[in-house]
Amino acid sequence: MSNKMFGDLQAGDERPWLAEESSFSKSEDSVRISRAIRFLKENHAPLTLVDAGGGMRQESLLVSINEGSLRIDRPLEWDGEPDFFRIFFRDHHRNWNYFPASAVSYSPFALSVAMPEELHYLQRRACHRVKLPIGTRALVKNGNRDMATVFVQDLSAAGMLMFNDPAEGEYSKDSIINDIVVSIPPGGRGHSEGSIRKVLPLIGQGRIVRSYLDEETRRPCYGVSFQYESSYVKETINQIISEVENDFGQNDFLC
Repeated sequence: MSNKMFGDLQAGDERPWLAEESSFSKSEDSVRISRAIRFLKENHAPLTLVDAGGGMRQESLLVSINEGSLRIDRPLEWDGEPDFFRIFFRDHHRNWNYFPASAVSYSPFALSVAMPEELHYLQRRACHRVKLPIGTRALVKNGNRDMATVFVQDLSAAGMLMFNDPAEGEYSKDSIINDIVVSIPPGGRGHSEGSIRKVLPLIGQGRIVRSYLDEETRRPCYGVSFQYESSYVKETINQIISEVENDFGQNDFLC
């Protein structure tokens, strides 16, 4: 984006068009995009049209979805016919999203833009963390030991909460685990039987930062802080977190 940063904007803020581009994650998932567009149409969700400089902002609505294009009500005070602007909206989780308008055409009462090929969404907070479906597990290497299977309760780009069978050994505080591979079972809306698991890229290392005994299940739980430098790994984790949120319709995020 060309706009200057306006403080530490998060998903609930009212002026996301003032945030830096790095505040947003990008998705090119056609299913996610189609779902977002249908939500706009079915719920008459307001759109905010923002020109390239961020100076002109107008409210509008999505009128119709045609094959490969969107028809948007033309704001009364929309001056000129710019060939580039951004369309901001809140999704069904009240998170801010935007997509760049392209292939724009004008009529006296409407704007027509191409169906977006990418969607940019503002994360709620730096430690955006989501509860994972039952059956999420990870392979980890505890020090120099063989690979072991643990179960994962929640996940963020910064770390995870895991637990295991006490008979399979303990993980001491400040110890290091290596070669972490998390896999999430299919489920939620729009997934048929036989869908494949989501598998995160290899996370090289994690440190056990806390441990406790769950009073209800009596199983040991461990908080893990990831240690990696790859922006690809971080972006992929954030994307999968967003997909899990959409698949399972969760509203309870942890931090």
